[in-house]
Amino acid sequence: MLENRGFTLIELLMILLILVILSVVAVPRYIDIQREVQEAGAQEFMCGLNGALAEHIGEHYVQGTAWIKSGEELMGLVKEGPGMPEGMTYENDTWTLHCADMNWKFEAATDESPPGIVRTK
Repeated sequence: MLENRGFTLIELLMILLILVILSVVAVPRYIDIQREVQEAGAQEFMCGLNGALAEHIGEHYVQGTAWIKSGEELMGLVKEGPGMPEGMTYENDTWTLHCADMNWKFEAATDESPPGIVRTK
């Protein structure tokens, strides 16, 4: 009598097929989750900047402080909260989250309006 000492070729191919199907489904979902996490981090960071900006606008109107003139000055006003998330850059008063092609632009104060942050994409 012959002893069975392993898997047949068909059994190994079925296991390989199952693994391929799982990887085809799981890998794109994992990439989407990473992008969503980066987007959430960017939104949280921008909320912190908006909070600091709102505080600055209040101080300007109550105490008569000078307007901030750049996004760098605004980032210096943030007292607590998350730093700029991975995958996000700041250049020329514009914050960009590269994985999602999201942009926010700092707008300096004018005679008619206080400084602000505008989402451009």
